[in-house]
Parts: sequence; structure tokens; C-alpha cells
Amino acid sequence: MGREFLDLFEQWAESYDRSVEGYDEQYRDVFAGYDRILSTVADKAGQVVLEFGVGTGNLTKKLLERGKRVYGIEPSAPMRKKAAEKLSGRAVILDGDFLQFPTPPEPIDTIASTYAFHHLTDAEKDEALAKYSQLLHPGGKIVFADTAFRDKEAFRQAIEEARARGFHDLADDLEREYYTTLDVLASLFSKHGFSASFAQQNAFVWVMEAVKQTT
Repeated sequence: MGREFLDLFEQWAESYDRSVEGYDEQYRDVFAGYDRILSTVADKAGQVVLEFGVGTGNLTKKLLERGKRVYGIEPSAPMRKKAAEKLSGRAVILDGDFLQFPTPPEPIDTIASTYAFHHLTDAEKDEALAKYSQLLHPGGKIVFADTAFRDKEAFRQAIEEARARGFHDLADDLEREYYTTLDVLASLFSKHGFSASFAQQNAFVWVMEAVKQTT
């Protein structure tokens, strides 16, 4: 459920913000347009947001700037500490993950996340979306931004291109974690009563907006 990568998150806590700002050449294309991507997710979110994978609080900060109430979930203690420092206590950030998390004390209208849903296998994504479908009323939405691929061939080509450029950390990451394809995501959203759309943001990342259709 993503916690197998927890050691990596905790090592990354100190340098994560430098990575998203483009200082790590291997991940520069992954984080291209990072601020704009976060702003897009924040603009699409409703007023009461359950955010998964808060990390150092970058999306949370944008949500708060737009006057939204945020209940954040983050499994990494060092990341939670960084986020708490950045946000000065303006959001509730609790220990948890995409599958096991404390339920917010009020109804939510949006579930949001950036650069994190790929930590779940496709089977775990299915399980997670089943839970979120129960939390949201019709009209509520899921807004995620994450690396995904049009199809398996595009995925394969991305790994080969990373290797060819000498970006072995990126290639290893693509092979190690659970990146998926748009058809799989569309099928999972539909299965759990969501109408989904996908908008490509850079060579890797798509914004996914899925609106709950049924009870």
C-alpha cells in the first residue's frame, strides 16, 4: 500500500523541494511545470479536501491559499514534520496512507493527491477507489496529478529513453514502482462510479479529474 517505499520518502524529505524545483536533472522532466500542475489540482478541488501524500506540504499550501479546508494524510514522519513547519499548523496532517487513514470529522467533497498514487499497485488502486467512492457524495470528485502512460508501449519507451540518456535512477524508479496506463485508470474510475477525464501536463504527468456519478 505504498509503505514499502517509506524509507525512500524519509531519505527524500530534506531534498524533495529541491528536486521539484528542477535541481535533479534526472527528474527535471517529471517535475516540469510543477507549480502550474499543483495550481491546477488546487483550482479543481472543492472546499473540503482530503489530501493523500502531503509530502512537504506544497499542494496543501496552495489549497489553503484558496480558502479550502484540508485534512492531510502522510505516512512519513519526516515529511509530516517538514509540512507542519511550512504550513504553520494551518492544516490537519495525520499519519496514514491511501488505504488506511483516519476519516475526516466532516463530509468531504474532494480527494486530492499529487505525485503519489503510483505507490499503489493496480489492485490497491482498485481498493482505494472503492473506499473513496463510499466517502464522496454524487458530484464529489477525485483530483490527482501523477505519472501515468497512454499505454504499455509508451511506458516501455519512457524507460528505454531514460536508460539511453543515462538517467538510471529514473529508469529504476519507473521499473520499481507501480506506474500504470490511462486505460487501466479509466476502467477503475468507471468501476467505482466516477466519470473521469485526463489532461497531460508534461512528458510524464497527467491531471485526473473523476466526478462521482452515483450513490
